[in-house]
Amino acid sequence: GAMAQQHPLVIVIEDLHWAEDAMLEFLDDLIGWAFDLPILLVCTARPELYADRPDWGGGHRNGITIGLSPLADDDVARLLVDLLPRRLVDADLQRTLLDRCGGNPLYAIEYARLVSEGGELAPPDSVQALIASRLDLLPPDARTIVQAASVVGRVFWSKAIAFALSIPLSEVTAGIRELTDRDLVWPVRAPSMTGQEEFSFRHILMRDVAYGQIPRADRAALHEEVARWIEAVVVDNDDVVGILAHHYERALELRKSLGEHRADLETQALRFTLAAADRTARLDARSAIELYARAAELTTEDIQRADILAEMAKHEADMGLLEASHTHSRQAEEIFADRGLTARHAEVLAQHAHTFWLEGDKPAAHEHLRRAMEAIEGLEDGPEVAHVLRQYTSQLYIEGNWEEAAEVGERALEVSRRFSSPSDIGAALRALGSSLSYGPDQARGIEMLRESYRIGMDLGDMSYVYSANNLHASLQVTEGPAAALAVIEPAVEFLEVRGQKAALDFTRSSRVESLVWLGRWDESESELTDVIEHDLARGGTQIVTMARNQLIPILTYRGRYQEAYELVEPTMERSREIRDPQVLLPALSAAIHAAARSGHLAQAESLIAELEGIAGEGLSPTWLPTVLLPGIESIIELDRPALERMAHVAERRFTLSNRSLDAVLGAIDQSHGRHHEATERLAGAVAGFEDLEANVFANQCRILEARSRLELGDEGEALALLQTAEAFFAPIGGRHFLDDIEAVRSAAAA
Repeated sequence: GAMAQQHPLVIVIEDLHWAEDAMLEFLDDLIGWAFDLPILLVCTARPELYADRPDWGGGHRNGITIGLSPLADDDVARLLVDLLPRRLVDADLQRTLLDRCGGNPLYAIEYARLVSEGGELAPPDSVQALIASRLDLLPPDARTIVQAASVVGRVFWSKAIAFALSIPLSEVTAGIRELTDRDLVWPVRAPSMTGQEEFSFRHILMRDVAYGQIPRADRAALHEEVARWIEAVVVDNDDVVGILAHHYERALELRKSLGEHRADLETQALRFTLAAADRTARLDARSAIELYARAAELTTEDIQRADILAEMAKHEADMGLLEASHTHSRQAEEIFADRGLTARHAEVLAQHAHTFWLEGDKPAAHEHLRRAMEAIEGLEDGPEVAHVLRQYTSQLYIEGNWEEAAEVGERALEVSRRFSSPSDIGAALRALGSSLSYGPDQARGIEMLRESYRIGMDLGDMSYVYSANNLHASLQVTEGPAAALAVIEPAVEFLEVRGQKAALDFTRSSRVESLVWLGRWDESESELTDVIEHDLARGGTQIVTMARNQLIPILTYRGRYQEAYELVEPTMERSREIRDPQVLLPALSAAIHAAARSGHLAQAESLIAELEGIAGEGLSPTWLPTVLLPGIESIIELDRPALERMAHVAERRFTLSNRSLDAVLGAIDQSHGRHHEATERLAGAVAGFEDLEANVFANQCRILEARSRLELGDEGEALALLQTAEAFFAPIGGRHFLDDIEAVRSAAAA
């Protein structure tokens, strides 16, 4: 982005069909993200790219897909004429060549090179056979070098070959010169290893054919030697653990196929595969999961296998692969329990509880945490105990038990600081900070959340995303949606690059709440529709319910009442099952307003009674004001006494809830004809919401305030308030509010 802002940027990527999922997802996101920057992204790929990813690159207004058909016979014939001396190509040979080419220009080019190097005129059956014929024409020393190079990879280094073959570097240099003269390999002008001569095969097929010509025993030996050279040359092996894992794993597989058992290779393959998985997890969770799976197969120790399975389960949960996460969590739990490793068993139980929470299975999450807490009773403090305490703290604050959450959280932080990693310390700060931010020590809590956010940013792992979500929620209600967006939008970009779709959709859904309050409804509706589609494709978790809870109010605000109502029943059914206040309260708020506006008054009354039934539980008193405000007029019309009872138990804890409660009490005053009191409360709410940039609430309160001002005879101020509200709601399609404005104006005119 920074480069493109300075000057136009062209990015060319060839052979995209070889790319891993993370690369494909990054490029797909880049196409949409860079729509307003002077970037031209050109990718070439074979059709097999679309066999695995049929939708890749599609749906972008600034993207074009060009399908290249095979070359016509006439075009291939002209190419052959240009490449070959005319006297060599008679009519029969040309016909055979055209049949073998099948419109593939690479065949024609390789055939021409084969002939120019002294090969037979009879065309081989395939491109691979053509390349094999060219390699057969190489001098023996050069053939040995190209085969050794193919073991290193598409890119290789001259010193690696010298080491692997135990020959002087001068011989390797001479052989590589032969290969470059025959256009089989190219020098790399900007080597990836400092101080190393680097080369690349001109085409991946050349590397594959050369590799296939090596006997298995020789291949195994070469992989071992290449790995040893890389270990010796690269100072920081962390940068090349993936390459080392590949070479040691391949050597091990080949030795096994020859009937040999090599414990040393098993050790090295496992060591570097695990290291590669841990490193990759920070960048590409899907690839990390695959590496952990390979490591689990490589290890022969049950306890180590359980450790690997637990780590894999954690990343699977983040990816939304919940069934796989459950399976691997259970396997790890069973091994640790059988071996009597109580602390590790408790840690996996607590981790598994988080997976159940993501799934929306609150009873199972509670049961696993209960068992984990029982298991750590009497155990000495350690990292496993810290993990369980952190998870339990999070459960307590979500349920509104802030005092106990703060008490457990303080211990979790103290133990984490003594035994755990920076990431885990950040998690402890996040759990305790969230707990404190709901209580009287709000400032300390938010500072802890900021510290957790900073730690996550420095580490660049998933702890950053979790901290961003929690800090976003706190800033939203204390400093407003604009301040909250500043911390969560970088986290969304972070997840887009990593390709962690489930975590991305959860974070996007959280982010939308701020967008809605700001009035960015087009963007919000598009985001939520996308999130719902993604989550349903994964089988549907609580993410789809959270997204629908936010989509229903947008549709209602826009006057699409029936469309909103159609989402009420499935959303409420799932929200009741989850029974997490973060899910159930917004669901009831949205459902009441949608049901009332679509004419389902009896159902709306029943939903109001349901909301009142949980009004004093857990988090409910804290969030009640913001839950009541969106559908305040419907609640007043249907059950004002219930509204008054709920307003009585509502708590003033955050700036947003304070202003929301002012607005609710002002609406109640208005319904009783106490218009002086109503005007004062509502004007204060408008000013407070404006300070927070909670634009929708501010303008909703302007309409309410205008009603009371009309009753007081202040028509000029009332009409000015309506004009301001109309200027906000008209461009964003707020039909519901625009109808209210017209109703108030009609009353003024009458």
